[in-house]
Amino acid sequence: MVNHSIRIPGMRRVAIGFALVWLGCIALSNGEVLFQDSFDRGIPGWTAVQPVAAWIEGPMRWQYNIDGGFFIEASNIYSDSAEYSSSATAVMLVNNAITGDTFTFQARIHTGDDDGCGLVFGYQDVENFFRVSFSHQGRANGFPWDGWNVDRKIGGQTQYVFGDDGSEGFIPEFVFQMGVPFDVVIEVTAGNSFSLTVVDDPDNTAVPYNLVVNQPLPASAAGQVGLMSWGMAGGNPKGVQFSQPNLSPGGLQGFPDSLGQWTPFIPPQANGNTTLAGGNSARPIWSLALGQGGPYGTLQENSDSYAYATDINGNTHIDFTGPTLVAGNRDWTDYLYRVRITPFDDDGQGILLRYQDVDNFYRITSAQQGTGNGRPYQGLSIQKKVAGIWYEVFHEDTPTFVPQNGVPFDLMAAINGTKLDVLVIKDPDGAAEVYPFGPFDIMEATSNSGGIGVFSWGMARTEFDNVQVESVDGTALLVVSAVDTVDPAPGLHSFLPGTPIHATATSPTEVMPGVRRIITGWTGAGSVPASGAEGEADFVLNQLSVLAWDWTTNYRLNVEGGPGGSVDPEGEQWMDAGAVVQVTANPDSQYLFTGWSGDASSANPTLGFTLNSPRELVAHFSADSDGDLLPDDWELEFLGSLQLDGGDDRDLDGKNNLTEYRMGSNPAFDEVLTVPTPDELLESAWVNPQRDFSLPGQWVVHDFGDGYRGLFENSNDHRGADDTTFLSPENVNPLVSFEGPRLVIRDNLWDPARTNYDLEAVFTVGDNDGNCLYFRYVDEDNWYRVTVVGEDNNAAWRAPFGVSVQKKAAGVYTELAADFGIATDPEDVSWYKKIRVHVMADGPDFEVQVIGWNAFTNPPTWDLSSEIIIQFWDDAHPAGKIGVGAWGQNGGVGTPEIPVNAGVLIDDISVNVDGAIVFGEGWESMPMDNVLPVGWENPYSGHSILVGNWRISAHGAILENGDVNVRTTGTVENPRADADAPMLIAPAPETPNYLLEAVLQSFDDDGIGLIYDYVDPENYARVLFYNQPTGNAIMPQGVNVSRKIDGVWFDLFVEDQTFIYRPAYPFEVRLAVDNGSYHLWVEDVEDPSIGGTWNWQDQAPAAGNRFGLASWANSDAHFYSMRAWTLPERTVGPAEVKITGLQILGDTVVLTLDLPGGATFDVQVRTALDSGDWQTIAEDQSGTEWTGPVGDDQLFWRVIATAP
Repeated sequence: MVNHSIRIPGMRRVAIGFALVWLGCIALSNGEVLFQDSFDRGIPGWTAVQPVAAWIEGPMRWQYNIDGGFFIEASNIYSDSAEYSSSATAVMLVNNAITGDTFTFQARIHTGDDDGCGLVFGYQDVENFFRVSFSHQGRANGFPWDGWNVDRKIGGQTQYVFGDDGSEGFIPEFVFQMGVPFDVVIEVTAGNSFSLTVVDDPDNTAVPYNLVVNQPLPASAAGQVGLMSWGMAGGNPKGVQFSQPNLSPGGLQGFPDSLGQWTPFIPPQANGNTTLAGGNSARPIWSLALGQGGPYGTLQENSDSYAYATDINGNTHIDFTGPTLVAGNRDWTDYLYRVRITPFDDDGQGILLRYQDVDNFYRITSAQQGTGNGRPYQGLSIQKKVAGIWYEVFHEDTPTFVPQNGVPFDLMAAINGTKLDVLVIKDPDGAAEVYPFGPFDIMEATSNSGGIGVFSWGMARTEFDNVQVESVDGTALLVVSAVDTVDPAPGLHSFLPGTPIHATATSPTEVMPGVRRIITGWTGAGSVPASGAEGEADFVLNQLSVLAWDWTTNYRLNVEGGPGGSVDPEGEQWMDAGAVVQVTANPDSQYLFTGWSGDASSANPTLGFTLNSPRELVAHFSADSDGDLLPDDWELEFLGSLQLDGGDDRDLDGKNNLTEYRMGSNPAFDEVLTVPTPDELLESAWVNPQRDFSLPGQWVVHDFGDGYRGLFENSNDHRGADDTTFLSPENVNPLVSFEGPRLVIRDNLWDPARTNYDLEAVFTVGDNDGNCLYFRYVDEDNWYRVTVVGEDNNAAWRAPFGVSVQKKAAGVYTELAADFGIATDPEDVSWYKKIRVHVMADGPDFEVQVIGWNAFTNPPTWDLSSEIIIQFWDDAHPAGKIGVGAWGQNGGVGTPEIPVNAGVLIDDISVNVDGAIVFGEGWESMPMDNVLPVGWENPYSGHSILVGNWRISAHGAILENGDVNVRTTGTVENPRADADAPMLIAPAPETPNYLLEAVLQSFDDDGIGLIYDYVDPENYARVLFYNQPTGNAIMPQGVNVSRKIDGVWFDLFVEDQTFIYRPAYPFEVRLAVDNGSYHLWVEDVEDPSIGGTWNWQDQAPAAGNRFGLASWANSDAHFYSMRAWTLPERTVGPAEVKITGLQILGDTVVLTLDLPGGATFDVQVRTALDSGDWQTIAEDQSGTEWTGPVGDDQLFWRVIATAP
């Protein structure tokens, strides 16, 4: 037995209908596809819904089990906290049927876990529906509540309707028991009259509970219906299972069993047993599944059920049995069966061949766990059952192939007469290790024909994909090649045993314009040698074999320069895919480079990019006779002469001519602000100084009620004090060098000369991690910090328990003081849920006071007995600003006295100097996080995915953190930016032409950008910036400009890597929308050398068009300072015409022209370039060349288009 590596570059299914002949050897046949299944159908009629929330565990996995006919969700996905969900958010499975105002919806629910489950009705969209929730584990403080509850989501907010309302002393009439099914009936009759009935243990005691009887609902319940799950996982049965769903009138839509060509059964053991043990009440779970992105695309078995093998002549590893699924035709005889298997447990799984019936088939098993009595052998083994008798065909005492959790493997089995060949390719898309087994001669008792199957034994989950069965007539050879110019052709072939094969590949092969493939060798398995470096392979075929040709890709790069300059490199060349390329445009004297055309729209003279596709580039240059960095033709068009230079400001609007040129605006027009930055963003007194993209925080203003409104942080963002991915090893200081999110006061609100002051802030906690107050903050490397922590766990990486003071000076962390006499406690039992921190700074002398709030006195007050005082001396920072911060704050609990139930709420910040309050912050002027600016709208409001999660931050930004990832159709070779994404649209500007300005900051490495020329969700254009390297189904790296027309995406240019934003660093974007001309200018705010400009032509903006913001797969996209300025409307005149060449031939001048077909032009001259009248010397000319007299004087020539 041997193993080696083989590359399988994307298997292709190819059926060839004629004999192949080479070197006198004739293929007996080429594989006819008998059966295939890619399992990509999902659950027809149903849609999985995962609203935006802080999700834990998962991923969401809705299944429909064909063995019994019920829906399952057992992924343990839940939101916010294990204590309860503060957002009352759960995953759902919604049916496509739409009810009227009156209906009955019912289902049987059977659970093995004690968290939350239920039914959904009146579903309009992800933010608007009714829900019936059931929970065994009492959660008095929040969703999914205690016992049962009926609530309503309206605009994303939760409204109590019936059942547990969180009031003290609520005793639910009904609480489900794990393992006991219960029927739920929802009935809505005329006048929104609602009834809810539960029948517990319906097949036995059948105890009814009339939980709600004819009570009015607050709104119509018309809409869709569905199922709900929160935190449901293991147990018996597994997670939560829904059966017998029924809707009347009208019925539910779809047929959830999309595995109709497969049949489940349990192979009887030698003693006839078909009863299983193990998980899910020993019932198989065969299903397709739906997740957040739609169908999982695999066949799954995850019941963890099995039966141990009996003793057959001393062998206890033969007739083990478990969930089995079969398909195909009992008349199939000789075929190759291929399937990809991915195990997520260490027990057993495999395939069946020549399945006739429950007593006649062959079985190939793979298992990871070590051999024990009754279990499958470790590694690969083969069994057969013929006429009801079980036999062993093969096993290894020392396994060569052992499956691994999460690592896929391709299992191939060729059966031809009595000969069986098996081939395993482990990790086929990675290391691709090949393990051949056989050939085996199956003699005596045989199954001579039959279908195929898959099986699972004791697996918590195993997945099957890409099942394919192809006929064979002889010994099978599978040829794998990304290019068709190989012989034998790609696909399955059959030959007589012992046939000599001479295989060849033609190289190079241009597979499409600008793309060619070059052979680099091949790898093989079976009779094919392990590898070869040539375009030929010779071998004698005696067993199931694979020949995989390896190719590398070349792309053509062609770079040309127009008049007025040169390019480097120049001309055409072939380069390796993935090559890092730099091209440069070099203008001649008195010329400017003005931009690239072809496969780039950048106006940057040096382009750097990764060559992932063919590229055609043309550099353009314009005359700059006066050397002022402004093209002469631009100056003449907008300034009328060459007398002004780049530093002048023709329209006196504060932007000089060079800036206006770079922005694409008109230097003779004073732009008017038409859409200002929303007032809500300008009112913030705070900035987020973090440049660590792991620590942005989620700083918003939130109101918990009862007077608890303030700055709220609940992101769980933190870095440990020993995080050497962030800190150099020498700068690690245990319990000191921890880092978290923070906000600091804006420069314009702080006197930089202020040294001595008293600073105070109040912290109210739902979690027991870190709460920080910063003082004498100079920059990110220089500050003081007071930290108060409630978790008594002084692990080296954590923020320490109690009160501590840290200093950061020149990037070095030091602890200055600590006191364990007070701490935070979310439950307000051992310590305090609410504390006040007071810092007094007087030169190098400091005093820190921390006091707790006693919520149980009447009235509640500060507990003077709890106060601790820390004094210390330090002269590192004589002056500096103030700030607040958090460390690891996420989730938590509230109390009846204090409703803050998550993270930390910071309020009542004040600065006192000499007895006078010089700064105070109560967060009353800042809007709540869910109140968007007036006039701004979400066009996807109500959409289950694209709605995103748009919020207002407390530091003057619009924030989107929905992490919504709709896949593109692009690949590394053919990148596309054609995926929809969340948008927020601003009010319409007063003119279709405008200059848009914005500052963008992404604390993620995904997509962030701007929308322009927005008409509706099916018609708009988008600029999207993306940091990650280009990959399959994701956005291309760099700058991407695309337009959506009637719902269809068109890329204008993508993967321009001239500018790749730095995560966590803000960058400024200016986009000029000017008829059909577009100009983009981007600069990194903190390093203006990082940036670029782009120009492109596209359709003219629509009347009334709007602009907006865009976020793709981004968990922390921030948008600041968004505004639009009017640009003058211009009448579109005749087609543009350019002089591209000029020759003097004696007394004759020859002008070479670039103009659209059919255009006409006039030729004009004058004696001075920047003064005097132009004289027309030829009218209504046509063609691409004009010839005329030179004349006696020095002349300047120009051409004017006269007709389009």
